[in-house]
Amino acid sequence: MSDLPKKYDVIIAGTGLTESILSAALARIGKTVFHIDRNQFYGGEFASHTLSGLIDWTHNVLKSDPPNDLNKCNNNLKKYYTEIEYTWNTSCDPEVEKKMLNLSRKFLLDLSPNVLYSRGELVELLISSDVAKYCEFKMVSQILTIDSEGLMQKVPTSRSEVFKSTKLGMLEKRVMMQFVQACLKEDYHKQLIDLESQNFSFEELIKSKNFPKTISHILINAVAMCPNQSDSALKGLDETRKFLSSVGRFGDSPFLFPMYGVGELSQCFCRMAAVFGAIYYLDLTIDQLTINESNLIKSVKIREKEDDFECEHLILDSSYAPISLYPKSIDTISRCILITDKSIYTSQDNQEHISLLFLPKISDSDSNIYLIETSYASNCSPQGYFIVYLFCENKAKQTSKANFEQVIKFLFRTTSETENEKPNILFSYFFSHVDSECLVKEMNENESKPTNLHIVSGGKVCLDFDHHVKEARRIFEQICPDQQFMPSPPDPEDIILDDNEAVKSEEKSG
Repeated sequence: MSDLPKKYDVIIAGTGLTESILSAALARIGKTVFHIDRNQFYGGEFASHTLSGLIDWTHNVLKSDPPNDLNKCNNNLKKYYTEIEYTWNTSCDPEVEKKMLNLSRKFLLDLSPNVLYSRGELVELLISSDVAKYCEFKMVSQILTIDSEGLMQKVPTSRSEVFKSTKLGMLEKRVMMQFVQACLKEDYHKQLIDLESQNFSFEELIKSKNFPKTISHILINAVAMCPNQSDSALKGLDETRKFLSSVGRFGDSPFLFPMYGVGELSQCFCRMAAVFGAIYYLDLTIDQLTINESNLIKSVKIREKEDDFECEHLILDSSYAPISLYPKSIDTISRCILITDKSIYTSQDNQEHISLLFLPKISDSDSNIYLIETSYASNCSPQGYFIVYLFCENKAKQTSKANFEQVIKFLFRTTSETENEKPNILFSYFFSHVDSECLVKEMNENESKPTNLHIVSGGKVCLDFDHHVKEARRIFEQICPDQQFMPSPPDPEDIILDDNEAVKSEEKSG
């Protein structure tokens, strides 16, 4: 490390999605960026792990030690990740652990999975910044819902699917298409919300339209995914429009999923940052901050006995933030990763799909649950294996296992009974982590926080990644208020060299 520069415009700790977007945006406009991560891999909370890699990471989390000084940066991941528990289901195959570990490198397991709306902010940023050339995507080809009879159904999304559907009558199809057309108009708020329904929840708005029961269920639970009394009519319509406007851009589904896992997204932005001069160093973490009398971070100490690194701004993943900034009470998010032997929904084409299922909460003490199922179609598992992700807010303040118990019993084979149609769970992994969005909000309100310290959030309970684009843009504007956020890189053919550079280029080619 002795040959590294000791002064930077920005030092960033953590290679999660927001940090990686910021790294690319800042390097792109010529800022000097030193980007580090405590792990030996990119992605942080958004990393994609092999099966054995996930188990190794778990052991590293469990043995991490708390800092002995409250003003030091937090490198104790046991404070951030809790209730970690994983099991192998040997009842269906005594050799399941051995077999699956032999295939470990073919599994890519995400800690914070989400999908992308085809017209969402992250997709627009990937295209406009040219970062899209570094990544590949697959359509989320099955959007599922549980109907009033407790049966799983595939939701028709495109016009052709709606008219081919045998679950909807002709009248229902016509009503649904009229609503779709109204949502896609510029003045959709005025057309669909009158004075009487301004204070309605989205569910109340849909019921006021007297739609058929099937249509109402699809719009509330599979399109807008706004079934709660707290979900306003305006929010529901915005989500519906986002869904509908995304259909048809790249295919019949509004959603995309990254090939090779969500961890690829962070790496793509890091590649762009490196192209524009950002310096990367993995397996390295910040130990302590030096704060001057003006409450500004002057420098950071990376390791004991190493020189300090000076910076104008410091960006930290919330899991690195000093313990002194942590509030006493922290909300958590529950997550679960399951590896199964078949899909939760068998399609008529018998192909492997990527699926999405939204499960609305049953009572006020419960939470809405999101389910994403990936397969060989996304190159995240070997053929014949499926990865199911469950995540929700931990409103009930109970373990992750308890939060998902009823859903798992409903969807998977959990007893020795001959439920042949349900998938077997081969491997299960439960954990909780800090709700970093709430954590960052409280840290930013802490008066002792240095003014040039920017703390960013990690995974949250939502469907897409657009929150991270907005957060990156906001922090970028605080650091560089007069600069363009992530401008498109120049076309190589448009770059004009001065005479000296042209001569050097000719000498090299000669």
